[in-house]
Amino acid sequence: MKKIICIVCMVLLLSLVLMACSKANKEETAPVGDAPAPKAEAEKPQTDKTESVTSESLTGMDLINSLKIVPKKTLYIKGVTQSDGQSFSSVTYLDGENMRYESEIMGMTQVMIYNAEEGITYVYTLGEAVGFMYKDDEEDIEDYDEDDDLQMEIPFGEAIFEGVDDYLIAAEKTIYKGYDAIYYETSITTPEGTFTTKQWIAIDYWHPLKMESYQNDVLLSAYEAIELSDKLPGGSKLFQAPDDVEFMNFDAMFDFQAP
Repeated sequence: MKKIICIVCMVLLLSLVLMACSKANKEETAPVGDAPAPKAEAEKPQTDKTESVTSESLTGMDLINSLKIVPKKTLYIKGVTQSDGQSFSSVTYLDGENMRYESEIMGMTQVMIYNAEEGITYVYTLGEAVGFMYKDDEEDIEDYDEDDDLQMEIPFGEAIFEGVDDYLIAAEKTIYKGYDAIYYETSITTPEGTFTTKQWIAIDYWHPLKMESYQNDVLLSAYEAIELSDKLPGGSKLFQAPDDVEFMNFDAMFDFQAP
């Protein structure tokens, strides 16, 4: 599963690169579609974390240590990520170890599929004839050390709270948009400034409802789940590679070198 997480990160990084390129090319024009216009002033930290707080509940690490996390077997998550005045939408399907992730930006939809039975991850762009694949039993993708970004992980389930004890600022039970949730905030100070993260985690699903990232109280990026369910709108075909795409081995992507 760690390999899948790395591939998801790569897809997200590709999406953010496309967003950055789009901003550079269209700096003098208004955003297209639903993408929010860049703000003249940096956003300040949100204050809606206190929408409804259970006053009798535990707080801080006492609360986190008391949690009994049981992730759902199936999940459907539709969300929106905002960064640098632009946004892209994503949809995630989970069924046991099977995963499908779709992100849409600049009119292109990138798809990542992990088929647990096959032990293969597929990544492609809708409308393109070629994608790439990665097998579980091949050399670990993390052994490719040219770029440390490949070491990134996306926490889920119990991993959401791993390592927060050294950086935790606050944690409490709350209600966020009708969901029972855990709000928690972490912060770390480096020579580049103070970096703060805020997350609202749905207790019934153990998935973020909302995430925010700040540097020195300036909002850098945000994510919000706009639809969350344990019912999948589709069958097993969601986790099968499409017949009209030719998949090349992931390692071949690094073989295009001059003799």
